[in-house]
Amino acid sequence: MVTVRVTAAEHAALMERAARARLSASRYLVAAGLSGKAPRLRETPPPSPEEQVRWEQFLWGLHKLGTNVNQLAREANRARLLGWGGPPSPEIDRAARDVRLLLRLIRERL
Repeated sequence: MVTVRVTAAEHAALMERAARARLSASRYLVAAGLSGKAPRLRETPPPSPEEQVRWEQFLWGLHKLGTNVNQLAREANRARLLGWGGPPSPEIDRAARDVRLLLRLIRERL
């Protein structure tokens, strides 16, 4: 165990840099001390717990949407091979609207 004394400003800066590197303060100091340079900082801080929940919900929705689009594409391909009409147009329109909505949300977040 190593104890390090820091000022309040140094502590705040250390905690912020450790968070940006996505490391604990201890791991950040060990990495810096052993390598001779500070760990690489991320451009954005890690997500808050609330933001993490929103991202997990977003990924779940994206997965479900991908599943639906895949099913529609499979049905359309099967219908084409068998000479049928394919999936109903409202289903395709709804999937396309969902894709456009998710793309807009992704663009807003990035």
